[in-house]
Amino acid sequence: MLKRILLICPQFHHYDLLIFKEIESRDKILISDGISSSLFIKILVRFTNRFLYHLYGYLFYLQNRLIINQKYDQILIIRGENITPYVINKLRLNSPDIRLYLWDSISNYPNTKKILNLVNQYITFDPIDAAKFSGKYKQLFNDQIQVNGNYKNKDLDYFSATTFFIGRTLKLYKLNKNLTGRGLIIIYTRNKILFYLLSFIFNTILNSDLIFTFRRLSGKEYSSYVERSLNIIDTPNNNQAGLSLRAVGALSIGCRLITTNKSISLIPNLPAELYTIVDNPSIIQLAKYQSTIGFKSENVKLWVKSILS
Repeated sequence: MLKRILLICPQFHHYDLLIFKEIESRDKILISDGISSSLFIKILVRFTNRFLYHLYGYLFYLQNRLIINQKYDQILIIRGENITPYVINKLRLNSPDIRLYLWDSISNYPNTKKILNLVNQYITFDPIDAAKFSGKYKQLFNDQIQVNGNYKNKDLDYFSATTFFIGRTLKLYKLNKNLTGRGLIIIYTRNKILFYLLSFIFNTILNSDLIFTFRRLSGKEYSSYVERSLNIIDTPNNNQAGLSLRAVGALSIGCRLITTNKSISLIPNLPAELYTIVDNPSIIQLAKYQSTIGFKSENVKLWVKSILS
């Protein structure tokens, strides 16, 4: 008999729908892990006092109580930043098996530490966090970059597309000054005022060729740029050792990762020829040829099956 499963997952690049689709059960439910998509509210909850954090959890329960109070054979929570101990305790009343998967480092989502001991199984994409907090390490899945074979001759030496964060943007600015060849670094912000401000500062005043946009690249557009690129510029958040979804996808088709992640060597079975750690932004060794090997990774279906088994 198929299990009844609840997936609690952030709405991020449609990965919630991708994961939900591959859960092998007809009796399954998906809800978002938050009560609002507002960036301001997310920052407020993450960095302010305990009262707002617990209030947010209570409001989340009220919003989803008809779903939370049902019985489930398994519950899978992705990220868990907004899921408070109050919510976990409500879920445990009717569900014997709660699993938490973190696709960001605990240093970036510190609230998740409050629920690690309340779930049946804690799994993370970060090998350092797995060792430090007694969790299970599991690499993220391949986000199914479509390799169509249309770009046998790579015409981009490097490529990066990311969401605006001030620290990450400054890293990319420093790296970009010393990159040679033809490439694109695209930084997305949905705030048009911020878009114009960033464009003025970095393009007009600092004379940088970083590309700012308020239109997010589609999955197909992103895949086409990766296909055309020999190197992918990777600037993860500080203290992050795990590989992002997009990094896994690019590595799987033989792109070299030019990364500021100094702990990348801890990733199991990652060939050294597929990455270069940038310690000094003035010295960047770009790959000139595509690697003949790729990084082995699971597709979404196998990844979900492994998490829930």
